[in-house]
Amino acid sequence: MEFNNTTIETNNTAFDNWTSFPPNVHGRRHPAGALLNLKELLTLLPLSILVALTNGLVFVLFIKRKKLRTPANYLLVSLAVADFITGTVNIPLFIAYLSTLDHQILLIFDPFNKLTAILTAYHILAVTAEKYIAIVKPLRHHSANPKMPFIVLGIVWLISSVVAVIPSFWMTMMRKTHRKTTVHLQLGHDVFCFVFVFLLPYIFMVYAQVVMFKAISKSKSKNSLQRAVTSNARQRKARGITNERKCLAIFACMAVLFAICWLPWFLLTFLATLTAVVKQLLPIIAKPETMSLLKTFAIVRFSTSIINPILYTFFKRDFMNACKSFCHCGSSRPRSSRMLSFESSIPMTRSTRRRLAKSRNSHNLQDANEQQVNISTTEDIVMQVITSL
Repeated sequence: MEFNNTTIETNNTAFDNWTSFPPNVHGRRHPAGALLNLKELLTLLPLSILVALTNGLVFVLFIKRKKLRTPANYLLVSLAVADFITGTVNIPLFIAYLSTLDHQILLIFDPFNKLTAILTAYHILAVTAEKYIAIVKPLRHHSANPKMPFIVLGIVWLISSVVAVIPSFWMTMMRKTHRKTTVHLQLGHDVFCFVFVFLLPYIFMVYAQVVMFKAISKSKSKNSLQRAVTSNARQRKARGITNERKCLAIFACMAVLFAICWLPWFLLTFLATLTAVVKQLLPIIAKPETMSLLKTFAIVRFSTSIINPILYTFFKRDFMNACKSFCHCGSSRPRSSRMLSFESSIPMTRSTRRRLAKSRNSHNLQDANEQQVNISTTEDIVMQVITSL
């Protein structure tokens, strides 16, 4: 088939990821930089840096704050590892391939791209399932084996690696001798990924979020009925309605973003393979408008590596507090050190020491009372259950 003065080998499209469009050219390559303009380069490079820095911050906080090293947070750190790979490996390889259209770069990029996509989907599924059990079945969650998250992580990485690497075997071993068989295997693989990596996990996520929202709303209503009527009852009721809306907005945001970012990727991957069977699709996909759309969806797919740590990690109360503390530690530490050295240089009498100790005890008692009040407020009942797991 002739297109743009080149002979397109249609069978090869079955072995390329959808980001490899236009299809490989038989006997020669497209000119370097034909698929990458300056605007896209200026979008992809900052995106790669932001992904690396955002997920790198997750690693720094997790290492420096021992309180963050809970079994549930290991799921989020593992998700950050997958996103970090996207920023440091996938996006640079994507830029290199669009600049050169070298098929060898594509053979390296494709398994990594599929691996991080599957890892991300299954990690979000695991995080959602963990929150679902913690809210709907808290006793079961409390008595669960502390090693269970590590077992889940091992299963997630193993299954994702196998599913991502399997196509490489038939592409290298059967590509030249059994082209039709390889195309059908690739189509089956794409359908499997769409159903078992996107569709079924997404259905469970929506179901779990609906059940969690109902459980949180129910627990809030019971808690409000048990309280005595006070002068600020209306204010608490208004705050509860506001937080209930926040809770609903967070769950809706998670569901919508997951669908927007991942549904096009899985569908277009299947469409790329389908061009090897339905050759009439090839001229449509090779159009510049279609190319631009495909690259836009690629950028959206990569942007999930920034959305994930913000939505699933930094929205958690423990990570949020650790991040605030980490950001302010630079300005607070020198001031505290000067205060300590100044106090230590002043000789204090017994009465001064007593007043200082009494003041510190009163501050500690006030902080404890504030924490107790915060725990009993509607906001913490909602937000701690959702974001502190």
